[in-house]
Formats: sequence, C-alpha cells, structure tokens
Amino acid sequence: MESRQGTLGAEGISMRTKSMYTREEVDFLCSSLIKALSSNAKSRECMEALRNIVQMVTLATTRIQPSKKVVDSLCSTLIDRGLPMKIRVLCEVLLNEFCSDEPEILKSVSQDKSLLPLLLPVVVSLSGKSSLQQNIASLVRWISTQDPCIRPAAIPALLVTVRTCSVQYNQIQQLEVQMAEWLSNAKTGVDQKKQQSSFFGLRDTPGVVSEPDGSVAQSFFTVLNSTPIYSEEQMFNVFSFTVLHSWITLLYADPVFPRQDTVFSNAFRDIAIKYCARVIEQAQQKPGTSGDGSVAVKTRLIGSSGGLVMRDHLDVAVVEAIRILDLICTVSANQTVKIYAMLKKLYNADMFKLSPQAFLLLLRFFSTHGRAVVHDSAINFRNFFEICVASFVDSHFAFEVVHFFLAHRQNLLEHTQVFSTFFPPLFKILAWFPYSFQREFSELIPAFLSKHSHAELFHTILDLPILSAALERAHYDRMRAPEGDESLNPTFSEFRALYNYVLRNESGMTISFWDSETSRAMLYSFFKHVPITPRVEGTATAAPALLATYFDVLILYAPENCVSDLVPVIFDRFDQLFPSESFQHAIRDVLVQKLLAIFHQYPTLLITHRSTIMDMITDSTHPSRAELILNLIWAVGEFASPSISPSCTSEIITEFHEALETFAYERMAMAQTGGFEDNFVQIPSALRQAEENYTTRVMLVAISSLAKLGARMQDLAARVMLCLAKVLRQKESIHEAVLQRANECVHILKYPSVASAILDTPLRDDLLSPNAHIDTNSSLPFLLLPTAVEMGHNTVDVS
Repeated sequence: MESRQGTLGAEGISMRTKSMYTREEVDFLCSSLIKALSSNAKSRECMEALRNIVQMVTLATTRIQPSKKVVDSLCSTLIDRGLPMKIRVLCEVLLNEFCSDEPEILKSVSQDKSLLPLLLPVVVSLSGKSSLQQNIASLVRWISTQDPCIRPAAIPALLVTVRTCSVQYNQIQQLEVQMAEWLSNAKTGVDQKKQQSSFFGLRDTPGVVSEPDGSVAQSFFTVLNSTPIYSEEQMFNVFSFTVLHSWITLLYADPVFPRQDTVFSNAFRDIAIKYCARVIEQAQQKPGTSGDGSVAVKTRLIGSSGGLVMRDHLDVAVVEAIRILDLICTVSANQTVKIYAMLKKLYNADMFKLSPQAFLLLLRFFSTHGRAVVHDSAINFRNFFEICVASFVDSHFAFEVVHFFLAHRQNLLEHTQVFSTFFPPLFKILAWFPYSFQREFSELIPAFLSKHSHAELFHTILDLPILSAALERAHYDRMRAPEGDESLNPTFSEFRALYNYVLRNESGMTISFWDSETSRAMLYSFFKHVPITPRVEGTATAAPALLATYFDVLILYAPENCVSDLVPVIFDRFDQLFPSESFQHAIRDVLVQKLLAIFHQYPTLLITHRSTIMDMITDSTHPSRAELILNLIWAVGEFASPSISPSCTSEIITEFHEALETFAYERMAMAQTGGFEDNFVQIPSALRQAEENYTTRVMLVAISSLAKLGARMQDLAARVMLCLAKVLRQKESIHEAVLQRANECVHILKYPSVASAILDTPLRDDLLSPNAHIDTNSSLPFLLLPTAVEMGHNTVDVS
C-alpha cells in the first residue's frame, strides 16, 4: 500500500500493459497527481508522472471514464494561471481523452473573456458549442485584431459554429476580408532575421523567401514558399489556405445543412482562385529555373533551412488547390470557363507528373463541369487508367477511386461510356482488395453492363481469381527483379499473352482466353506456377455474389437477344473455371440457378438453343455437369410446351423426347453397373452412394419430363409409356421412389385428358412469387395410389 502512495515513476507505468488499468487505479493516480500539482506543481516528478498518465490513457483500448472530481480537478488546473504552460497542456490532453462532452466547469467560466483563450482548444476538441456560441463576437474580434496567441484557436472554433448558423453574415464578411488579406498580402520580403554562425561568431542575416525551385520569391507568399523564419502573416496565410475548402463548403455548398443567408463574395472568391492558380503555377516550376525562366539558385532539400520543397509537399498543395477550384465552380458556375482553362493547362503540361490523387481530382472536374465548356472526358479517363493503374495497390487511392465512381455514377452513365469501356482496370482494385470492396462492386455491376460489354463482363467476373493471381505474380516479379534485369518483368514473361489479356486496361475483347487450345494450355501451366493465396481466395469468394448480381440485372433489363447470346457462353464456361473446388462449386450453383431463371423469363430461348441443350443432356463424359444436366432435363419438361412458347412445334418436342429417352436408357444401363463402367474396380462406398443418389434424383426428373412431353403430344405417349415400363422392370437396380414415379406417370398417360390437365398445365408466375401458398403435406403419389389399387393394378404392363 505504501508503494501506491508514493510518487508514480515512469518505470512502474511502462511495465504495465494498456488494458490492465481499472477505474479505481486511474482515479487514484489522477487524484495523487492533482495533490502533487497543488503542493509542488513545478517538480520534475509531477511532470514525469503526468506524462506517463497521458501515455497510459492514450494507449488504452477503451475510453477511460474518471470520476467527476478528477475532471473538475483537471479543469481547475487548466485554468490556473500560476501553473507552467507544460502542465496545462498535459491537462488539456487528459481532458480530451477523458471527456466526451464539454465539462460543466468550463461552461461556467466561459463568460470570463480572460480565461476563454486558454479554454478554446479544449472546447473546440470537445465540440462545446454552448461556450462557443456565447462568444462568437469575441472570436470574430480576436481573429480581426493582431493577437497571434488566440487566432490559431479562434478560427477552428468559428468553423465549429458556422454549421449551426450562429455566425451572422456581417461577421462572415468581416472574417473573409481578413482571410483574403492573409492569402494575398503576406510579405515575401526580407524583414525576418535569422542567426547564422561564422568564424567571428553569430550574426544576423536576412531570411529569404524562396520558391519551390529554390529561386527567390517574386510574387505573393503561398503555402509552397519556404523561409527560415515564418512571420505571423505567413503562418496565417498557410492556415487560411488549409481551412478554405471547409469554409466554402460549410457556408455555401453544404448539402446537409444549406445556409440561405449567405452570398459568396466576388472579391473573396477571386482571391481564392488567384491563390490556387499561384500554387499550381509554383508546382509546375522546373528545378533550377524561376517562374520567369531566369536561372535560379539551387539550395538544399526541405528539412534544411529555406530549400527545395519535397515532391510530396507539392502534390498535397496541388490536390488541395484543385479541390478548392472544383468547389468554387460548383458554387459559382460562371467561373467554370476561367478555371477550366487553368486546369486544362495543368493537365496538358504535367499529365505524367501529376500525383494519382491530383489526376483523379482533375478527372472529377472534367467529368462534372466539362459539359459547360464542351469537353470530352473520354481521353482523360483513358489516360488516367493507363498512367495511374499501378497506384491501385495503394489502399487509400483505391478507396478514393471506387468511391469517385460510385458518387458520380449517374452523371457518368448519362454522359459517358466510362463504365462499359473501363471496367477491366477497375476490377483490378477488387482483385487486389477482395475483402474491402465487395459491396461497392455489387453496386457498380449494373453500371458495367451494356449491350456491348455484357459478354466480356461475364468472362471478367468468372476470371477474377485469375486476375488476382496474375496481379500478385506480376507485382512480386517486379519487386524481385534486380535493377536493369528484365527477365522477371511481366512484359517478357512466358505468360505475357495471359498478362496482356487479364491485365488489359480497356474493354473490347470479343473472345475468351479459354477458347483456343494454345491459350488454355498456357492457363493450365499458369495455374501450376501460382499458389492459392488469401487474396486469391478472397476474390474467389466474392465472385459468386457478383455473378448473381450480374444475372439479376441482365435478366431484368437486358433485351432478349443479349441474353440469348450469353446462353451458349454459359455452357462453354461451365467447365472452364479457376481450379479451386469451392470456387467452382459456388459458381456452378449460380450458373444453374440463373440459367433456369433465364428460361423462365424467356422460354423461347429453350427452343433457340435446343441443339446445344440436347448435346449437353446426352453427353455424360463431364462429371462436373451433373447438376446442370439434371436442371436442363427439368427445364425441357417445364418449358418445352406450345402453350408457353408458340415456336415449340411437334417436331421440336419429338427431338427433346428422343434426347431424354436416350438419356434415360443410358442411366438405366449405368444403374445396372452401379454407375461406373468397370464394375470390377474397387470404388469407395461414399462415391458409389453419391452416384446412386444422383441417379435416383435425375431419373425422377427425367421421368416427370418425359411424361410431360407425352401429355403434350399424344403421338409420343405410347413411346413414353414403353420407356417407363422398362424402368419398372429394373426393380433391383433402381430406387423404389423412381419405380413409384414411373408407375404413377404411366397411369396418368393412359388417360389423355387427365394427363393434359395434370402434366401440361401452363406456367403460372404466381406460383413463383413469395406470397404463393404451397401445400407440402399433399402429393401426387398419395392421390393416385387409391385409383391404382381400385383399378387392380399394382404394376403396369404396357406390352
């Protein structure tokens, strides 16, 4: 206990983990600290203990809620002018961590104008609107007067209150006049002095304001100028530029809380445009030359006094300038032509030097405001994907790109062909971040679909795991390649043809890489060289949901000819999938479900593609097509009817019957051998049981479909009953349920009017609706059994 009452040292706290502190411990430490502060606040031990508590609270996994007494003690310490500034700053940090709302003690002293400058940082961080709204006039006065101590805290405080409409329009005008003064008239002269050491000791030298290229500044000061010592005007110049976008948004372009009592000042707007133009001009300066082309004096890189500005600094400033100019065009449409010329010049001059973020902002500007100046943004999008696609591996930039296309989806769909043309490079983002953007791409899938892109988009979704594996392989090959060694460069890889196809940056590919024997062989070789990584697994998990969304939109909105073109492609791609068992199973489930949905929506497509469908049914050499064949047999029985499709003639029904009959005879022959050609080979029991179960299921469906065809065409009824009679003779090799179904169907077909009423009912949409009622407690076999017994037929002989 005595050790707890002692002064808390740094060593004791650093040994504790961030999640081991209880509320009692925190309260004890804080109260002990406050006692130490009141007795000897300037002691080194108190300062060290306070720093350790700040570190503890900052690293805690959850917010610590101390008692009200502790918060009040910290507030009292904060407003005590007798304590050192370091102590008050640390108390401010603790209040920010401890509190989620403005403490009552701060509200009570907020009327004291002498204390408010000390409280502003805490009040602003806690969004204490009550204290701020009571002192708006003082905040405006402090910003307008020469008070460098209160200005940095007063401006953020005003930004908090602007949204609440508490700042009056005359006060806004007064503040904008001051901000305009800072932006346009910050000095670039040599008033500042710095101390420089020499052989004779320290001496004062003028502080030169330099341009990004190292030359002496010739125009007004901006955020890109550098100097050894920044004056107050220069610091507020930078500060005004950083808050300019927020200021204009809150006052003139807030879509959530629009203000009707403010008008964007022409003078303030013109100064903002002039400042942004100056920043863009500075960013275009070449090292070693000044803005007028004269030779500049090169100095050292930033980090030393008054040197060249680093490229990242330039990029951030240009990004902010473009954001502000784009916002000004939104607020003042009459400035679009002027700003367009400025940004068009930047784009043409530095297209390959722009940062990806700046390029994306220019893209947004051209696509949003380009119609006002008759600008075609198609070439801008093409250049963007060619130049910036390598930056998609950056998660922050990928997030910005995806949400740009989501936010501007309607505008881009109405005025451009961007989505249908450039969806292949966009899918690279999903392939690289499969766990981050699944929902966003589900929303973008409808935008990607078009008359010309639907087939290519289908292949792209199915090949997403291949795209992910190719991106990983190409990326890591570049990383491993020594400088100057092109052997690992994807351009010179043995899979370069595959890379060119999968990593393309524009749509328009009319064929699939699976179509030819040569390209398929390259794919299979590629699969052997790439592992199934977590990224590839994530993409394989996302693909089925995207494919389902694709089909939902296609079936609902696409014309019939587009859907018809896709049906044979579905059959071709059923076996052409990335070699992952879970992926193949999920994709095939979706393909089967959506193929049935297509036939339900467009029953005539069953007739159009009958040749392909019958080939699929009669070809039993592909085990992976088992479920597809079963569902195709069901679709034939369900939709091959003149009442559903007038183009379904008797000749077509006969063709379907022959295909189903052949299939039924083949399955009966296989059932006699247990479903395997070589009955002498030892087959695992699980595999044999699965084959028997499938035979039972598919024979039940085949019998029902044959009976339906016989009910629709009386000439086929006798042949169907003959086929079913042969089924009934195989009592030992076929499941009892199949025999029962065959027996029922034979009885029904012997009465044509009954068969037509039961088996040839027209398709009803209401039975597929979620509100339809289906009685699961009744069945056709139950109803037919008494009739069969009454007729004296336990088995049927049709010979």
